[in-house]
Amino acid sequence: MSKILAYTDGSSINNPGPSGIGLFLIKEKSGKTLTKEYSKGFKHATNNQMELLACLYPFKLSKDKTCVIEVLTDSQYAINCVTVWAKGWAKNNWRKPEGGTYKNLELIKPLYELYKSGRLIMTKVKGHSGIEGNDKADLLARTASATKTGQVDYEKFVQNLISALST
Repeated sequence: MSKILAYTDGSSINNPGPSGIGLFLIKEKSGKTLTKEYSKGFKHATNNQMELLACLYPFKLSKDKTCVIEVLTDSQYAINCVTVWAKGWAKNNWRKPEGGTYKNLELIKPLYELYKSGRLIMTKVKGHSGIEGNDKADLLARTASATKTGQVDYEKFVQNLISALST
């Protein structure tokens, strides 16, 4: 089974506001190290949405639908959503005890399913600390959020992503 390392980051100007994701992917293949950079800008979203979306998007980019992806992120929020809180949320049918639902479930639910299946590993890295992959993902995300050209609608993008991952 193949494995991809995915340094991920999200950015939002004025949170919420113009936003972006950045990914720096690393894969070993036939004794060679292959890398890929990806970024995407959005017209309006939150930083938390971008952090979660950046964790999910490597699964769309991977041609191998069985590979394991280790997400390396500086977002403790994203890690906690998937590895700590989602189990209890799912047990309570994704509803808060006082009523209502949690934010960003459109991303947390598929991430949690990938985590439960063993295809997603989430690893915390320290942000802005000289880790090359994390620094590249951060720059890609910040650049995507600041570049108006090519920014897309967050809701439509996520709907298309979830649909693509479900097939």
